[in-house]
Amino acid sequence: MVESGRLNPALTMICVMAAFNAAVTRTPVSTTLLLTKLTNISPLTPVLFASLIGFFLAPKVPLITAQLKTNQEAKSRVTTVS
Repeated sequence: MVESGRLNPALTMICVMAAFNAAVTRTPVSTTLLLTKLTNISPLTPVLFASLIGFFLAPKVPLITAQLKTNQEAKSRVTTVS
């Protein structure tokens, strides 16, 4: 990730994408595998680390309504957000 004293911008951007996607979808391993395959990069460890950080720092309430456990939770979330 660090090349001669500076960050690799492409790898940094991919790590940020991984952290954000893992935080929203709550799927750090799938995010890591998907991004490394789509971008064809070889360093898997920084992307996995960024995905796990995004996953653990995300709020415990899912950002996607379909991930809520019951319809009652979905209805209460929609009314509180509106």
